[in-house]
Amino acid sequence: MNINDLKSYFIGIDTSQNGRLDKKEVENAKKDFSIFSSIIEEDIDCKTYVSKFVYANRENFSKEDVKSFPNLPYRFESTPKPQHQVWSKLDNIYTKDYVNSDPYNIKTAEGVAVSSELNFNTEDGEYMLKHLSFDSETFKDTPKNNLPEGFIPEEIIEKGKNPGLKIKEMHKMGYTGKNVVVACIDTPILTEHESIKSNIVGYEVMNGSLIQDEAYFHGQAVADLLSGKETGAAPDSKLVYFAESGTNEDRLQALQRIVEINKNSKDEDKIKVLSISWDVDEGEECYSEYKALIQELVSQDVFVVTAGFSMVDGTLGGVVFEKGCLEKVDQNGEPDDFNNYIGASDYGGINPNETILVPSGDRTVASAMGENKYRHDSKFSTSWSVPALAGVYASLLQCAEENGVKLTPAKFKEWALETGVAIKDKDGNLGGYAINAEALCNKIIEVGAKEHSFGI
Repeated sequence: MNINDLKSYFIGIDTSQNGRLDKKEVENAKKDFSIFSSIIEEDIDCKTYVSKFVYANRENFSKEDVKSFPNLPYRFESTPKPQHQVWSKLDNIYTKDYVNSDPYNIKTAEGVAVSSELNFNTEDGEYMLKHLSFDSETFKDTPKNNLPEGFIPEEIIEKGKNPGLKIKEMHKMGYTGKNVVVACIDTPILTEHESIKSNIVGYEVMNGSLIQDEAYFHGQAVADLLSGKETGAAPDSKLVYFAESGTNEDRLQALQRIVEINKNSKDEDKIKVLSISWDVDEGEECYSEYKALIQELVSQDVFVVTAGFSMVDGTLGGVVFEKGCLEKVDQNGEPDDFNNYIGASDYGGINPNETILVPSGDRTVASAMGENKYRHDSKFSTSWSVPALAGVYASLLQCAEENGVKLTPAKFKEWALETGVAIKDKDGNLGGYAINAEALCNKIIEVGAKEHSFGI
């Protein structure tokens, strides 16, 4: 059975064709004793019905194109179609006040050019561009004199693929997360996107996501920033992806699967790094179960990065430290120029002396709208900093292993702060310490050489 069978059955018994079942329709459906009628109830709508059925009958549910890896603990289940547009075409210049009221939603429709009449070469226009998401098509009809000097979309998109902060230098040293298994729990993605298709070794669909037939921008971006060939911090890592629908049930299911995988795998197949660009509040009913699962993963030496502080009593990967975002001063500036960054946070309250800053703002990310499409996100976001931090750690794990060093979250924190570059916040105060990936690798190499010279 599949989703289409379920939807067809529901449409058939919804004789009023209003998208919900009334009492008479439910009574008639119950008479056929079909497995499809097993969970119907009065006033249920199609989406809720399909979701409940999937949760109750997953073991009987077929998924097209399921691949099995006989020698690996991961599954590869069917992936969704490309995403349709979720944002509107830009039709006017927003004021600073408007941008500041909703900075994370200043976006243009991908693959669509804005009006050639829009003039961004104004104070408001320049400010808006620093918070805009755009792709290669956005400004194709815009006259050059309608864009501020130095705002060159093609160059910004290309430079945005570079994570910066000497991460590419780390890659040149040979540390790219090779043979390190990383995991990500987020929205459905296109597994055949050119950025990750050679990295992804498992794609598991959680119950709620079985009913979603489109990829979604958020998951596509975080997978790319973690393992993408051009943009990722660990471009040679092995990615196991868990597609979820945003529900606590799906997210718990994914965490349970990772615990199960690691308990039943050879060491080389265990997941070592987990990127979670969401958070669970302590007041939520499922918090204690989340906490137990995260603690179980930490006990398995998994480095867990989350988007907030409430997981595991404010710890990330089993050690208390704070992470923040980096925002570029000049969008077209060099990604490795530490002077071109401002320390920032979209949740506040961080301690700058303990804050590790990672690439976030002004990043080019894979798009869920096509297997070779990308877009540039100007505004910083914790969601984007999480996979960046996870990817750096994965590449450092490779470095540590090859140099005979045991890397732990505590050591990572200590060395990242020691080798990091102090960055000011927008008020000129200390905002935290930006990761210097090349210096971190050299520190690990130095530690390895000392330990082995003393026969440790």
